[in-house]
Amino acid sequence: VIRQGDLWYHDLNYICDCVRETGSRPWMWADCLIDYTMSDDTYAERKLATIPKDVLLSFWYYGNFPGDDTAPQVHSQKYASLCAGIYRCIAEHGYDQIPTGSTWEMRGNLQKTAEYTLKNCPTEHLLGFMQTVWYATTEENLPKYKEAIEDLADLKHFIP
Repeated sequence: VIRQGDLWYHDLNYICDCVRETGSRPWMWADCLIDYTMSDDTYAERKLATIPKDVLLSFWYYGNFPGDDTAPQVHSQKYASLCAGIYRCIAEHGYDQIPTGSTWEMRGNLQKTAEYTLKNCPTEHLLGFMQTVWYATTEENLPKYKEAIEDLADLKHFIP
């Protein structure tokens, strides 16, 4: 259950304050920046205006980026552009971020995420990259975990 409206912001600030009290930095998934209806071009900007500047953000997009035709497109160009724009929006508003890739929808997404954000976002706000798998840790999914590790190791070719 996710509380809505002012209650969501109240809860976010409360949790951030609790994290700060321990001497740590708040860090959150930035899913809240997506307008899944894809009808509001200013949604992410308005939502960011309510998130404290010290919160480290991790946004994720697991498909191809706009203009990338090196692999089959797993999402519409409109959705790919929306998600790519969120990485830029986070950077333009001065937030630190750790963009996240995954082998969930396609192999090599972490590299594509790094390549895109390094080209389109100021590097002083890119604190690293994170890889996720989202498969159960079972023997049958071991190949997915090995792919994710290989993609993570290959990331060194994209970092200046």
